[in-house]
Amino acid sequence: MLYFIPLQANFFIFTMSTSKRLFLLDAYALIYRSYYAFIKNPRINSKGENTSAIFGFINTLEDLLKRENPSHLAVAFDPPGPTFRHTAFEAYKAQREKTPETIIWSIPYIKEILKAYRIPILEVEGFEADDVIGTLSLKAEKEGFETYMMTPDKDFGQLVSKHSFIYRPRYGSSEFEVMGIEEVNKKFGLKHPCQIIDLLSLMGDTSDNIPGCPGIGIVTAQKLIAEFGDIDTLLNNTDKLKGSVKEKVENNREQILFSRFLATIKRDVPIEFVEEEFRMVPRDEKKIMNIFEQLEFRTLMKRISASNSYAGSEKKPAGHPEGEKKLFTPIFVEASQPGASKKKPAGLNLQTSLWDEQGNAVGPSSLPTKIKTQQNIVGNDLFSNNLSAINPDESTDSLPESILSSLKNTAHHYHILDNEKDIGVFMKEFSESDFFAFSTKKQGTEAMNAQLTGIAFSKEKNKAYYLPCPDNRKKCKELLNSFKPLFENKRSLKIGYDLKNEILLLRNYELLLAGPLFDILIAHYLIQPELRHDLDFLSKSYLNYQCLIKEGLPELKAKKQGESQDLNAEQSLRVEQDLEVEQSLSAKQNLSAEQDLNVKMAAEFICEQADLYLQLKSKLETEIEQEGLNNLYYEIEAPLIYVLADMENSGVYIDTEALKSSSVLLTEELNGIEQEIYDLAGTTFNVNSAKQVGDVLFERLRIVEKAKRTKTGQYSTSEEVLETLRSKHPIVSKILSYRGLKKLLSTYIDALPLLINPKTGKIHTSFNQAVTATGRLSSSNPNLQNIPIRDDKGREIRRAFSAGPGEFFLSADYSQIELRVMAHLSEDENMIEAFRLDQDIHAATAARIFKLPIEDVDQDMRRKAKTANFGIIYGISTFGLAERMGVSRAEAKKLIEDYFETYPKIKAYMDDSVQMARENNWVETVFHRKRYLPDIQSRNAVVRSYAERNAINAPIQGTAADLIKIAMVKIYQAFESAQLKTKMILQVHDELDFIVPEEELEQVKKIIIYEMENAASFKVPIKAEIGVGKNWLEAH
Repeated sequence: MLYFIPLQANFFIFTMSTSKRLFLLDAYALIYRSYYAFIKNPRINSKGENTSAIFGFINTLEDLLKRENPSHLAVAFDPPGPTFRHTAFEAYKAQREKTPETIIWSIPYIKEILKAYRIPILEVEGFEADDVIGTLSLKAEKEGFETYMMTPDKDFGQLVSKHSFIYRPRYGSSEFEVMGIEEVNKKFGLKHPCQIIDLLSLMGDTSDNIPGCPGIGIVTAQKLIAEFGDIDTLLNNTDKLKGSVKEKVENNREQILFSRFLATIKRDVPIEFVEEEFRMVPRDEKKIMNIFEQLEFRTLMKRISASNSYAGSEKKPAGHPEGEKKLFTPIFVEASQPGASKKKPAGLNLQTSLWDEQGNAVGPSSLPTKIKTQQNIVGNDLFSNNLSAINPDESTDSLPESILSSLKNTAHHYHILDNEKDIGVFMKEFSESDFFAFSTKKQGTEAMNAQLTGIAFSKEKNKAYYLPCPDNRKKCKELLNSFKPLFENKRSLKIGYDLKNEILLLRNYELLLAGPLFDILIAHYLIQPELRHDLDFLSKSYLNYQCLIKEGLPELKAKKQGESQDLNAEQSLRVEQDLEVEQSLSAKQNLSAEQDLNVKMAAEFICEQADLYLQLKSKLETEIEQEGLNNLYYEIEAPLIYVLADMENSGVYIDTEALKSSSVLLTEELNGIEQEIYDLAGTTFNVNSAKQVGDVLFERLRIVEKAKRTKTGQYSTSEEVLETLRSKHPIVSKILSYRGLKKLLSTYIDALPLLINPKTGKIHTSFNQAVTATGRLSSSNPNLQNIPIRDDKGREIRRAFSAGPGEFFLSADYSQIELRVMAHLSEDENMIEAFRLDQDIHAATAARIFKLPIEDVDQDMRRKAKTANFGIIYGISTFGLAERMGVSRAEAKKLIEDYFETYPKIKAYMDDSVQMARENNWVETVFHRKRYLPDIQSRNAVVRSYAERNAINAPIQGTAADLIKIAMVKIYQAFESAQLKTKMILQVHDELDFIVPEEELEQVKKIIIYEMENAASFKVPIKAEIGVGKNWLEAH
């Protein structure tokens, strides 16, 4: 019996009426559910392992234990090999796609974790988990238990009784629902749960490939069951049926009976229910923590440490039958041995342990450790790199800090440089070093405008120095002047994090960084482009270390405050706030005690960062070499840091008067469109409100019968939706025009003047080197990538980006670079020939497709060829191409076939790229930049198709991105070598922009063209084009 306690709308916590409660978990159903819950945003740890399935399953298990505190529990797995259903029906579940590699990889981990929880693992040869659960639920019911079958599978409905329930995860939620007899009957329209077997016998089950009766769907099946009660009665009374239903049932009598056989969950599997063997007992927290640490489950570790609320965490009850021996041995039963011992049968290799009895990693012999390198095989040292931080003598009750090292439990020597003598000794020591790591403390978020408050240096593990900087900028510059030889040494390697911003910050104090760079952020971005790159994540992942950034210095602060009791509450609060936001460490100058406190705290905080940068460098450096990324990092990305810093520092002038004029004109036009919208609607409303727009379009005007809605139930009025409705009513085009103008005004025309730096009078956009998965640069404040260029109004924005007096705005653009890259990668002779002959590639493509001389190709043919060139190579579908070109699907299909006939090696390249991704879970550019694609193995066709498209276009886009970065570095170095005043200021897509003094124009043109066109040696010529004007628009 269930008792429901209402808490809030649509949410219940339930309690059961008996203390004997058995929970049986359908392992694979829950594992698959967990895997697909993260399919769009998988959990990838620092080793490249996709831990989504493991994390989701264990999270579900933890929720269950916390919510329900079950007295008895077990987890049932399907066995390897066929079951009796497969033997009887070869096509049983045959339509299912191959199990994703990630799930196969996850199963041994999940089983090891269950062993650590001391939860029985049920697996019976020849029988599915459904049958095991069905048998045990019946036997447990006879022993006075209430059984809760945890599964999302509808088939289990047939097992529901007065004492057996489905405990079902809600879709898209962490909540669960309990389904008893009434709930099952209501859901399936039946009188008794056992009729689910009859229902499936008729309608079939596509998920299990149960055929059912062809032509009979759920509605007809429900009617037949309601009338006849069960299959036997139905088949004995087919004379009462009429029309096609009678014909279908009579013609498929044997198939219906066979479907019933397949759909029936067996309840006589050779397995015994021994109450004590299913009882929850204390888990092995030490082993659990060990496993979770290796998988990087930080949140779960904290939950485990903090939770002692269920039976599995309580002390072992006195008189436990196993005494001090191992508390539980998981159950394994062979079908050929009814009533056999529940010990593991010989030769069952799936249960091979990843850990020994002491909780130490021993590793499987054939587990791939990384999503990114599925081919890699690991042996007994699977986790050896991470075990050094674990003390086997520590209590399992301790918090994760006992597993992660930190400043509190690590011997360290951090020194404050607060006098000339110490600074002199420091400079002598560091000036002779070939490398050092450093980190800065600043007040303010923008590097160019920030105030430097301190610098930390390290060249030896666990040892660092902190230089506090005066608030007075002049005094700070004077202090830092003695450090110039250190920073400007072109021989020594500088190690840091986000060094571009460090360069910009130090420039404010006339410190010019020089020499080779090792940037922790950029290095990890190359290794794992789609993971987090913050110091907290990296220090945990690579060093098993909890840094102060995440902790917020709580204990350190308390310790220091204890040493300085004279601080009042207001001062203490300010110290806390300063720490949390990482801003100024000395808000006022009149409290020497507080100043001293802040400097000491800052010293530990910033010294730790420099120390960690130094330690991470050796780890990442090794991985960069192992992954074959040396050239990409040292020849492209590292030198580019200097280039981007210089570009940001240079900035670009904005013609604010031109923007003001545009704003006035566009605002007037916007108001006019708004009035037209009101006239067409017959009412006024807020055109900026998606809800009100939806109400007007779909309720007031009823432009379509069935309008698309969002997940919240609101009418969808996205641009994509409205584009499909343009022809339905004139108001739709007006709304789209209104939105376009509104975005132009708010995002650029009115916003750009607000971004001008008052000190320089320029806009200094930020270039992001470690954001995109493809390797392209992105920009922010403003985002130059999204400035519209396809219409006149959008292009006008470029007019505002201008050169100064005596200067020109020069724009250099790669011509058809992605198609040239495709020609190089595919080695297609026809496309290579077109580029070598310097033909218009779209006209040349049209000539080959339509089998005409190139001079006879008209504009419509060229347009279609252009669409094909930029669509087909990125995996566009027949439907997509037809829609984009405005032609029939048959014509689009023919065009695709002709395209591949014209460029046969492009089709081969596309197929090979997808195959490579399937084999390795990654693809790479010409310069070995990798793009990891774990979704390439997805069972979800939409998700998998997206990954397949990325497999094709990532090498193309990534190579184009690498190429322009190489050109940027070479051009920058050529300018420095020639001591030119020309400045590179912008990079947008395949374009580079410069501000050029008039007297350098001709020389600069030659340098730019040469370096861009010779950035790499390809099988086709690389071509760059240049435009010059007084502003960005004129340069095009």
